[in-house]
Amino acid sequence: MKIRLFLALFILISSLPAYGKSKILLDFEPVCDSLSVLLQERCGVENKLILKNVMKRGKSLDFYFTESLGDYPLRQSDIRWFRNTLTKMLPAAYRGYKVDRIFSRRIDFDLLASPALGYSGQPSRSKQRVKDAPRSNPLVREFGGQYFDKGLSGRHIALWHSHGRYYNLGEERWKWQRPFLFQTCEDLFTQSLVIPFLIPMLENAGACVLTPRERDTQTNEVIVDNDCPGTSPRVRGEMEVTGKWAVMQGGFADKSDFYLDGQNPFSAGTFLQLAVSDKKQDASVIWRPDIPQKGSYAVYVSYKSLPESTSSALYRIHHAGGCSDMVVNQKMGGGMWIYLGTYEFEEGKNSYVELSNCAPAGHASERKKIVTADAVRFGGGMGNIARASADSIAVISGLPRYCEGARYNLQWSGMDPEIYSPFEGADDYKDDFSCRGDWVAHISGGSRVNPKKKGRGIPVDLALGLHSDAGVYPNDSIVGTLAIYTSSSEGCRELPSGESRLTNREYADLVQSQVVEDIRSEFNSEWTRRQLWDRGYRESRTPSCPSMLLEFLSHQNFEDMKYALNPEFRFTVSRAIYKGMLKYLSNRYGCPYEVQPLPVAGMGIRFNDSPSTATLSWKAVKDRLEETADAKGFILYTRVDDGAFDTGRIIPAKEIRCSCDSTLSIDVAIESGHIYSYRITAFNNGGRSFPSEIVSIGTPECESKGKVLIVNNFYRVGAPPFFDGPTYAGFDNYTDSGVPYIEDLAFTGAMHEFHRMHGWLDDDTAGFGSSFRDYACTKVAGNTFDYTIVHGKSILKAGYAFYSCSNTAFTSESDYAGDARILDLICGKQITSVTGKDRSRYKVFPEELICSLGEFAGKGGNLIVSGAYIVTDIFSDIYPTVAADSAKTACRQKEAEFAASVLGYKTGSSNASHNGKINSKIIGLSDDAYFYNRQNPEVYCVENVCGITPACKAAVTVLRYRDTEISAGINYDGRSHKAVCYGFPIETIAEQSDRDALIAAALDYFATEN
Repeated sequence: MKIRLFLALFILISSLPAYGKSKILLDFEPVCDSLSVLLQERCGVENKLILKNVMKRGKSLDFYFTESLGDYPLRQSDIRWFRNTLTKMLPAAYRGYKVDRIFSRRIDFDLLASPALGYSGQPSRSKQRVKDAPRSNPLVREFGGQYFDKGLSGRHIALWHSHGRYYNLGEERWKWQRPFLFQTCEDLFTQSLVIPFLIPMLENAGACVLTPRERDTQTNEVIVDNDCPGTSPRVRGEMEVTGKWAVMQGGFADKSDFYLDGQNPFSAGTFLQLAVSDKKQDASVIWRPDIPQKGSYAVYVSYKSLPESTSSALYRIHHAGGCSDMVVNQKMGGGMWIYLGTYEFEEGKNSYVELSNCAPAGHASERKKIVTADAVRFGGGMGNIARASADSIAVISGLPRYCEGARYNLQWSGMDPEIYSPFEGADDYKDDFSCRGDWVAHISGGSRVNPKKKGRGIPVDLALGLHSDAGVYPNDSIVGTLAIYTSSSEGCRELPSGESRLTNREYADLVQSQVVEDIRSEFNSEWTRRQLWDRGYRESRTPSCPSMLLEFLSHQNFEDMKYALNPEFRFTVSRAIYKGMLKYLSNRYGCPYEVQPLPVAGMGIRFNDSPSTATLSWKAVKDRLEETADAKGFILYTRVDDGAFDTGRIIPAKEIRCSCDSTLSIDVAIESGHIYSYRITAFNNGGRSFPSEIVSIGTPECESKGKVLIVNNFYRVGAPPFFDGPTYAGFDNYTDSGVPYIEDLAFTGAMHEFHRMHGWLDDDTAGFGSSFRDYACTKVAGNTFDYTIVHGKSILKAGYAFYSCSNTAFTSESDYAGDARILDLICGKQITSVTGKDRSRYKVFPEELICSLGEFAGKGGNLIVSGAYIVTDIFSDIYPTVAADSAKTACRQKEAEFAASVLGYKTGSSNASHNGKINSKIIGLSDDAYFYNRQNPEVYCVENVCGITPACKAAVTVLRYRDTEISAGINYDGRSHKAVCYGFPIETIAEQSDRDALIAAALDYFATEN
């Protein structure tokens, strides 16, 4: 019987068309192939169009494609074009038929159109338009702060990045979820966009950002709480309570060094509730932490949300930069850590957080509502969730919490096991990617976006997960950017709010479009746009609000990673994601938008006629990609000596002067004996920019010996140099490790596998691109744009006044130096680099700087010049650049002539020292003086420094590298001026006393007679 059935089945299958396709599908196969080519040309996405079925209804044809049709970004014009083109391409047997309904995986094709990316500041017409959401009482807002009505004020955004360290129960060890490739690991790499760039951009636009992974990289953690002081090493500080607060059960208590699966610190203690009988009396709580180390700390608060909770609890954070008032809506978010901001704190108990029952101005009715108080946390801290398999001892990761996966941070943040461990503790890997969307659904429960689910009541507007995809293109092409959304969850095509889940498609399309467009404009005009996937990934399926995943490039592909290691690229991608979110919400709610401005440039501070004031100047920067991003105002931030920057003040328009070249300036007050530092941010109705570089000024208390102008010529940020051969390729950290923006969270160690043909075997043997992991979870210092104060301290100590400016400010004005007879040029790690489409950026001595320095020296001005590549950049390249031509040769010849005649040196070694130690019989340095030449958290490093060879008898060596005895510094006595040049950056010298000695020696040399 079985044999007969088998033969019958075999005959039936054999009689079917090839691959089981019906005749009508075979007829349309050439049509699909042609449409695939045409769609790629039209939409810019390489994809294979697959037709699943064609149904005849009378003289009409219905087409059922797989989701492949929806993988293209489609506009309304594309919908019409596709229908018309399909009609024209019908096979001969179907010429009399009408193309009727078209589906992409059961979705009506006409519903797939999204509006094109806009730039006007006005919302585009959208099928997904809904009524604008109330923005008056968000979870957290700055009291008295700026409200960006064309930005993201009042919006709540859930955001996360990739994976993270997790516990593998089968192997009984903590491990990374992705391999170490091209000097990073996806677990750490994507946070190098999210933490330093994307989160600040969203918050600068007014958004309240929530993250399932820890966002603070501060490894210290201090908790102040009314429960169990001293029971955990994290509980350090004092709590001061005034008024009648009732002690209630069900609050936070940190009772253990670590926590096992299922333990919830937010149900282990008590919280304080202002007694009902005492509403009319003043009451307050002060949390005073014992900060172990000066630095930046995130501040988190906790409380209990009750039916009668206040929507305007006023928290005042007293920090090193002053006071910041934050209003918290306690109706939502209770029983979890709520982020207020990141602030500078001094060591000790000088700072505190205060909560009172005094309602903020304009919120008098809230005085009658209930105020609750629980623990306050300072700093991100170390991981404290211990994991184990059934027969092993529980262990913690031993790493900072920001390096761990979301699963563990959510447990520490008060989530129940069904949220952070949907697989009930059996698989931490699956828990980690699964918990993120579930967390969004939970924290939004009970809000307008998720009204039927019990939760924390936070109306989350958007969710986004940022990943870097896997994939290798051996032919040196870009893998590119993929966007993922979900149109159906558990058979439902609506969000809990009732909106169509196709709003996710519009959201994903706009973000992907913005990312690809901006990368093509700034970096690579052929950047690959991949598909717009409708897939059932949990991270995009389970959130209760519009959500998406963005695989913005491949961390396994060398060509992608040439861009990805560049901080400028990370800034551009992050800004594009923020802009895509902004424009989507504009379409969704029908409200106008403005893109926040770019940072200002051309910073300068100098003395004016009054001894008690100085003139600060800058220029607004035009964003050529966004017409709405113009600055409409500016905020000034001030730092005195080694303190923290204050909270800033909006500069009144009447104080700002504007010159004919669009330079803006104001007067600021200064006093002798202090160093004043300044930075500026620009703002408009859409938000604030990133801060400018920092300029400093100072005068000694006693009579000044003269004035020194410090010119910052170090503005480079960038990826390490690379080499790219047919067999061997990779990043050359030995020559130069690149320059992070402020600091790098992604660097894990130098690349060690350069053979292209060595493929991936497992995550521990990852093949081409494999890198060391000795720096994983170590922050690497980069360019802080704050070195004028480092030089200024030494100048002031030597008895000289100083002021400072950027190189562009110095070169754009013919006599910026004024009556200063000494100029200190900071060249840092500046060197001609490949960045984006510009293959010659960050030159140490561009033509305009050579002219300005030559003019200054020609008038008798003396020069201090220091930097790692002040010789190297003139005579050689470290990056692959365009082939040498006559113009490049002439340019280098001019630079060499300038170095010899104005600075007094000629070509020298580009690898002059390996150990970073220097010595001198003339300059009073310590016996172990050294500069940082390896990555570290303190200051940017210089792997290679240059030898300074005297160009003539008028130049003499005054400093040598200890390990090679190569000349490290010279004094040059020219015809009209003197110059002191050091082949390393002064600011990378480890000890303050040695920096003082180097600068004092130069100033003393200038003071001596010829």
